Amino acid sequence: MQYQLPPRGFWIRQTGGMSVLDAAMLCMVLLLNLMWFCTGMQREETRYSALEAAGLKPGVELWQRRLESAALYFGVLLYIDVWLLLLPIPQSSFLQELSGLDYHQMIRWHRWMGHITMIVTSLHGLLYYFYWGVTHQFWAMFSDWSTVSSMNYLAGSISWFFGLALWLTSMDWCRRAFWEVYYRCHIVGFLGFMLFANIHYSGSWVYFCPGLLLWCIDLALRSGALANTTTVAHSAVDASEDVITLQLQGSKRVGGCPIQDIFLLLPSISRWQWHPFTISHLSAEGMLTMRIKKQGAWSRELLARLKRREILPVRASLPPYGAPLPWRQDEVVVVLAGGIASTAVLRVLSDLVARRAQGETPSPRRVYFVWAARNAVEFCVLDRAVAGAAM
Repeated sequence: MQYQLPPRGFWIRQTGGMSVLDAAMLCMVLLLNLMWFCTGMQREETRYSALEAAGLKPGVELWQRRLESAALYFGVLLYIDVWLLLLPIPQSSFLQELSGLDYHQMIRWHRWMGHITMIVTSLHGLLYYFYWGVTHQFWAMFSDWSTVSSMNYLAGSISWFFGLALWLTSMDWCRRAFWEVYYRCHIVGFLGFMLFANIHYSGSWVYFCPGLLLWCIDLALRSGALANTTTVAHSAVDASEDVITLQLQGSKRVGGCPIQDIFLLLPSISRWQWHPFTISHLSAEGMLTMRIKKQGAWSRELLARLKRREILPVRASLPPYGAPLPWRQDEVVVVLAGGIASTAVLRVLSDLVARRAQGETPSPRRVYFVWAARNAVEFCVLDRAVAGAAM
């Protein structure tokens, strides 16, 4: 199910990859939307036919009736889409065990469902705008705060505007270049989208509750460990002050998949911002090493505090371990890395070197490691054991 569909380059550029499982699930979501929409439209046609048979003629033409019905049922589709949008958010969820997807793959699904949700929401709003325009009641309905109709149309428009702000700032061009803008707009945009959606239609809480309840349960489970803080055991900064090395003392029982992320919160910098980092090395004593590239206000503030030799309390959270790495049984492995993102594979290489040193089998007979970086100083994070194994 994880086989990547061709053309692979296209799917990687557009979506980050498209496996057989991804395509099957996307088709299921789209098919479910199509079935619900067609069923609703057919129901409306039956209702209008019954009214005409009873001698009750609507005051609009047939195509206008169908336009209004389409606008309505694009809104009804949000029962499906918003519900599925929020399910992948929790870091710890039974859905990960059920689907076999890790947290990062779940977040990719969250992005895909975000696109689908906003496309459906936009069609819902724009078709209503068009219908009001052709029936010469646009301003009266657009500005209606539940005085003319049982629906609060103005609140619905405001909810859509918040959603558009959230959607646009979630695109790669903003999320990667202006992370702080993305982060704040994501929170404010979602709160505004959810609040005004509930004012627009009082039954909207049904859309949001399942995913939010799972997220609240996940947050409550993780909050038990968040009251305890640790401090940075060791820190270092390279000569160019571009890469920061942090070490935290963890439990000796920490293990699992070599590619593993840890979420860090430094209350002295921000009480709300959790930042994910890849664990680049894990010693036998449980010492976790992270490499952080100076990029953005948060990392610059971290660097400034380390230079002042401040004691930094840290809160850490580890998501569930991923699945075992299938390529441990392969004879030849090719590892590609770019820049500071090499930390995601350095621990993999350390794991392979340790397994080879211990004579464990199966283990790859040959490993090719290709690493490109913009700045030469980034190569200094290479582990000595890995460098020695390359000789």
